[in-house]
Amino acid sequence: MVLVSVYENKCTACGLCVVACPNDILELISDVCVPVRMGSCKYCMDCVEACEFGAIKVFI
Repeated sequence: MVLVSVYENKCTACGLCVVACPNDILELISDVCVPVRMGSCKYCMDCVEACEFGAIKVFI
């Protein structure tokens, strides 16, 4: 199973990761990115690449 971790102290809620994710696993909730559908993650790393602040890590 893939684990998407968002470091809230680094997340600026810019939404770039949400837009970049082709599987819609991320949402902005209360000014932070939250992985809400991790079962749909295909480990493409688009969210990680889109985040300019290093707030997202993907573990397999």
